[in-house]
Order: sequence, then structure tokens, then C-alpha cells
Amino acid sequence: DGATVSWTEAGTATQWIVEYDTAGFTLGTGISQLLTSDTLVITGLEPNTPYDVYVRAYCGVSDSSTWLKGDFRTKCLPYTEDMLPYTETFEAYSASSSITSTINPCWTRWSTSTSTTTIYPYISTVTSNGASDKVMYMYGTTSIRSVLAMPAFDVELSTLQVEFDLVRTSTSGISPLLVGVMSDPEDLSTFDTLAIVTCSRQSTWERFEIPLVSYTGDGTYIAFVTPQGVASYNYIDDITVTTISECATPINVVASN
Repeated sequence: DGATVSWTEAGTATQWIVEYDTAGFTLGTGISQLLTSDTLVITGLEPNTPYDVYVRAYCGVSDSSTWLKGDFRTKCLPYTEDMLPYTETFEAYSASSSITSTINPCWTRWSTSTSTTTIYPYISTVTSNGASDKVMYMYGTTSIRSVLAMPAFDVELSTLQVEFDLVRTSTSGISPLLVGVMSDPEDLSTFDTLAIVTCSRQSTWERFEIPLVSYTGDGTYIAFVTPQGVASYNYIDDITVTTISECATPINVVASN
């Protein structure tokens, strides 16, 4: 894995010193290079790891600028078949709608909202049967779309299925949620819809099992997206990706007397 670091020279320097290492390292103990270009391509880094990088202009043995600090995180390695089933419960992360809140760094979330304080979708806390549970709140309106993309999978996606619990929080409307695949988790135009799911009742959790057998594209990110122009308010939880079983699990059992 790697990263590209660049900067803008503010004076007349033609050489720069760059030092980098894993986040929190002490200057003077990292990997240092003297460059004659304002761009450095770094390779051989650990995946899914935060790094700090420092740059300063070098104008001579006793004449250098102060350090300018930057940081980045390397990409996650894709999940392979031997790593399945893959499950995310969101329990390891704090419930918060703040723009500065964090989730699993291998996941991608964003929305078309212009809010500078609230991020969608976000982790929330619900109480079920007296127990507290972390869930992801998928928020969509007629003008706001939310995107939640899983880590990349280095597996033929048509051999996989995604399972999840879903509950509709709105008392009006059906709050549909799109399930599909993206080739770029940051670009909604790469999203291919494979299923549209809706909960039959408000405030009642339902388990869904979506085989990806019909997918023929080259995307690697399974994603959940709120639809265009439709209000959609759902909690999603206990997401699992596994290989498609020839013996499907029954869902939505209903009993009557």
C-alpha cells in the first residue's frame, strides 16, 4: 500500500526534507528523505494504518523552514473468501451524529447533505428488550441521499449474499432502502441496485437476506443507499456477508392462532 504526498512551496526553496512514519512518531526517528520535487510517492506501507508526515523547505545546512505536518491513513486490504463470513455490529464505535465521529475505517459513509455539523449516516443507540444496541441510522429525504459502503471484497460478488437487520423508524411512508454494489464508494454514479427492501411494519426489526447472484459488474463494494427523491428512515444492524448457501434461511416467520 502507499500514498502520494505533495505540497506548495511558499518561497524560493528547490529542496525539501520529508519525514514520515506511523502516527505519533517523534521527529528525528522517522523515515527521512531529501527531495528536489514537491511530490513524494511512498510505497511499502502497512494497510489500514494512520501515518504522520512532516515537510520543511531545505535552503542549506543551517537554513531550513519549520516543519509542516500532514497525516493520512492507508487503504484497507480487501476481504477474501477465507475471511468470510464477515460481520459488522457497530458495537465497537461511539454513537454520534457529529461530523467528527468515527466508524470502522474500512467502511465508507457520506451523504449529499450540506450540514457542517451532522454526518449521515451515523451510529445511534436503540433499546430493545431492555438492552442497549448500537445501530447505523440510514437517513434520507427528498433532497438528501445517504451512502454506506462496506469494505472491498476480493471475491466474485455473485457468489455472495448480504444479510442484515432493518427497522423502519418512520410512521409514514414505506422508507425503502437500496442494496447493491459500487465500484467506487465515493461515487454514487457507480452504484448498481440489486434489491429494494422495505420493512412491513414500523418499529419492528426484520431480517433480510439478499443474494448478489445477479451481479455481473466489476464492483467490489457492497453498499446501502437511500433512494432518490423519497423519504427513507431506517436503522440497520448486524450486517453479515457470506457465501450463498443452497439452503436459504427462512425469514419473517409469522404465527397466528
